[in-house]
Amino acid sequence: MRVFGLVSVWLGVFAMMSAAMAQSQSSVVVNGKTISVIGGTNQNLSTTNDSATIVVDNIQIQLQGEVLTMNGRATQLGPFNEIAVSIENGIARILVDGRPVLQPPSSLVGMDEQVARAVALFVGDGVARNIPESVRLLTEAAEAGHPTAQRNLGLLYRDGSGVPRDDAVAFGWLEKASLGGDRIAQDELGDLYASGRGTAKDLGKSFTWYERAAQSGNASAQTNLGYAYDLGIGTTPDPARAVEWYRKGAEQGDAAGQYNYALKLLNGSGVAKDEVVGVGWLLQAVAQDYAPAYDSLGYAYDAGVGVSRDPEEALRLYRLAAERGVRNAQVNLAALLEEGAGVEKNLSEALSWYRRAASVGDERAVEAVARLEAAGVR
Repeated sequence: MRVFGLVSVWLGVFAMMSAAMAQSQSSVVVNGKTISVIGGTNQNLSTTNDSATIVVDNIQIQLQGEVLTMNGRATQLGPFNEIAVSIENGIARILVDGRPVLQPPSSLVGMDEQVARAVALFVGDGVARNIPESVRLLTEAAEAGHPTAQRNLGLLYRDGSGVPRDDAVAFGWLEKASLGGDRIAQDELGDLYASGRGTAKDLGKSFTWYERAAQSGNASAQTNLGYAYDLGIGTTPDPARAVEWYRKGAEQGDAAGQYNYALKLLNGSGVAKDEVVGVGWLLQAVAQDYAPAYDSLGYAYDAGVGVSRDPEEALRLYRLAAERGVRNAQVNLAALLEEGAGVEKNLSEALSWYRRAASVGDERAVEAVARLEAAGVR
């Protein structure tokens, strides 16, 4: 029996934050005191009793009573009436009753260009590629406390790219970047805690960092948070919240989010079933060459779910996913070739695909291999 693929988690990649930010403005009132934020994007302001949390761009600001904390740096305010936060070029400046507090270190303000040059040198974007110089520039900026440099340096150590692979060093830099408010690093740190790579495995901390990055607007983290709610990883399972976060990731263009949201719509799990809309999201994931989506879209054409049945198109899509190593697609492709339902039957090729899936532990494939070999198929 052929089936839709399983939900999957998307892992982040080496990247330089570069999107141009549209300005916005919002405010909250805590105990009669106004906190306003001007500039940046993805503003998220929340209040609880005498505390407030502001997340904007890569910056997290918290107020608890008269203690103000920005990206892990805290200061005692004393009595005050108003806090004004302005965001420019990813840097927060805070005025409390007109008095500046928690200003960014001046050394960091001028390092954005250095980090951008380091990334350009690493990938050879407009300049001759020079990985040692890229690493040197990133290390200098990271040691000075620049979160983007810390994140990219951490990813290099994680992958052993341009530097020796060192999970513990990678974890250390990604943790620093995460505490500094870098939402890509926060998502990556969630991955490290989930896998126990470079640190002790801790699903609760993994969930916490995914949640923080997701609430800051990181699309990959939104998908990962949906996955955590879906399977109850580090939290209580919550199908409705899983769908909510998958949708947010999908709407921001995350291919894994599009795929997982599609499966929820196709199966009616945690959301009203809508096969046509579900197939639409699968098509968007396929457009990004997301391998598992080829398999599920193939099943849609195989079974006539949300589209007219088309076995030849199902065969083509199954094959694309199977060749990319998607085990479920290998089984689905083999089953269609074995049955010959609307396509040319080919038992030898079916056996070959069953064997590939069986080699990585698929029990359906193991049974199929035994069945076909017993029937004399070679």
